[in-house]
This record gives sequence, structure tokens and C-alpha cells, in this order.
Amino acid sequence: MMETFIQQSAIMFSITSLLVFSLFLGSAYVLTPKLIYFFKKHNQVDKPDERKLHKESTPSSGGLLFALTIISSITFFYTDSTSLVISLCAFILLLVGFIDDRFDLSAKTKFLVQFICTLIVLTQINPINVFGSDYSIINYIVSFIFIVGFTNAFNLMDGLDGLAGSFALLVLAIFAILLIIQHNYTWAIYSISIIGVLLAFLYYNVNPAKIFMGDTGSLFLGFTIATIAHVILNNNATELLRNIPNEYNYLLLFGLLFLPMIDTVRVMSIRILKGNSPFKADRNHLHHYLLKTQIPSIQIPALTTAISLFFYTQTYILLSTNNSPIQICMMLIVSAIIGFTLLIIVRVQQNIKKRMEHQVYLKSLYDSKQILVRPKNLITI
Repeated sequence: MMETFIQQSAIMFSITSLLVFSLFLGSAYVLTPKLIYFFKKHNQVDKPDERKLHKESTPSSGGLLFALTIISSITFFYTDSTSLVISLCAFILLLVGFIDDRFDLSAKTKFLVQFICTLIVLTQINPINVFGSDYSIINYIVSFIFIVGFTNAFNLMDGLDGLAGSFALLVLAIFAILLIIQHNYTWAIYSISIIGVLLAFLYYNVNPAKIFMGDTGSLFLGFTIATIAHVILNNNATELLRNIPNEYNYLLLFGLLFLPMIDTVRVMSIRILKGNSPFKADRNHLHHYLLKTQIPSIQIPALTTAISLFFYTQTYILLSTNNSPIQICMMLIVSAIIGFTLLIIVRVQQNIKKRMEHQVYLKSLYDSKQILVRPKNLITI
């Protein structure tokens, strides 16, 4: 009898998931060209400058599409006030991002709204249990910093066509699987609805992008990912993956979300060391370095997604071999340092090669008498 009930539930969930996914994928696919046309008609575009990578004015605020998922949240969370509050707070950040895309809000204003929304969410759910139940206040502080920090880290990641969307797609797909393992089907379906919108959006957002998600989408997705992580961690009764102690589930999700956070810490540290504001925009993010190594921009989203998957797998292996949380964090940081160091080495070698090629070119001009003055430091062959 119980097996029959479980089978029927699984069938119902599969059908519902497929319908939700198809509905939101199709709706977003149809609505995106209309958004592009509307924004172009009203000149609501992101114009290129010396810091930005795109060369043409491109419609922004494509993240408005994620407002569709609020329909999903109202449908599936209508009897659960806690879940409804969480999704509505994410929607508030979507609206703030849309206003910011239009009128360029100050960082203080955006942070204030993020702080308020995060505080509201933390009154509804338990914090990440990092230090044990005896240190609940510290756990709340850690959760607060994580939600606000990851929201902004994800926002800063959105600097290249398809980059943030591809990362979010990976994370939400893994989240959906973990939620199904926990039998938390309502949140799983909510995640699936966002995945449907994301897939349709990415079709128009891959290089060369016809539309950007803007702060409208990045603030919503960053906040949503951080809060869904809390939803998963709030259910410690279910083993997420084999050989992983429940009390260390937070480390598993930390490994998955590690890349944008460590890159943001690195970039802000560089800015501070240079005497600049940590919030001053520059071109020192990981995707900027990858572009400098002449990796095609269309390949970078897939590469960074693969790196995130590597960190996630590394964390799982370290957890399953009984390493301590400190050891795992240190190994992730060491891996990131090695990766960035290799990237710098490649870049230096490329610069040396270019310099050598330029010297050879100057020598050929000098030998052919096209230039009369021998250039300084001219190499000899």
C-alpha cells in the first residue's frame, strides 16, 4: 500500500514538474522578444563604455522574466506563509534591480533593501548551523553575511554574456535534485520553474547577447539561490548525499557556490590594496582574466560552470573522506589560488610571446630599411 502511494506521488510530481517546466520555458521564450522590442523602442538599453565588454547598446532588465516565477510561488506556497514571504522578498529585490537598471540607485539604497529582506527571511527560517545550537546568534550573523554577500557576489558575476545565467542553471538544477531527495517537492517545483525561465533567457543571452538580465535578474537570482540553500539546510533530517554527515551539508553547498564568492573577495581585496573603494567597478574579475588569455567569450560560461562543478565535486570527495570543515575550506582556497596563479602564468607567457613577436617585426622593418633608427632592446636572431 505504501509503495503504491509513493509511486503515485512520484508520478504526480513528475507530471507536475514537466508541466511547470514547459509552461515557464514556453512563456519566457515567447515574452523575451517582446521585452527586447519594448526596451529598444523606449531606448532602455545598456550602452557600452570603457569598462563594459559589449560593443553595442543592448536592452537590459531581462530579469523581469523571473517575475513569472512568482506565479509559481503563489500557486505552490499559498498555504505556506514562510515560503511565500521568502519568494516575495526575492521579488522585491527584482523590482529594486529594475529601478536600479533605469535610474542607477546608490549602493547604500540597494544594500538597505537587501538588509531588510534578509532580516525578514531570517525571521522565517533557521540560520546555517555552522557553530552548533549553542551559538545561534553567531549562526544568524553568518547566515546574514552569506545571503547579502552571495547576492552581491552573483550580481558582480554578471559581466559576460551567459555567464551568471549558466552558473545559476547549474546551481538550481543541483538544488532541485537535492530538494527531491528531501521530498521537498514544492521548493523543487519552484526551482524547476526558474530553470525553465533561465533556459529560455539564456537562448537570447548567449554571445552575442540580444538582452541582458541586468540587476533586475542578478539580484533576484542571487538572493533566491542563497535562500533556497537555507531551505535545503533547514531539513537536516534527510541525508543529502551518501557518506556526507548531515551536520556538514552546508559545506557541500558552500563548495557549489564557492567560485563567485572567492572571486568577489579577491577582487575587493585588490581594490582595497590599491586604495580604491571595494565597490568601485573594474576589470579584474575572473572572466576578464579569461578573456585576456584569448579564450573565446562564448566558451567562458561553460568553463566557469565546469570550475564550479569541480569545486562541488572536490568538496564532496573531501567530506566523504572525513576531512574537517577547516581542512575543506583551506583546500578550496588553495585550489582557487593555484587556479588563479596558473591563469596569471599563462597571461605572462602570452605577453612575453607578443613582445618577442613585436621585436621580430621591428627587426624586419629595420633590416628592410623601412625604419632608419634601430629600436631600443631590439632582439637579435
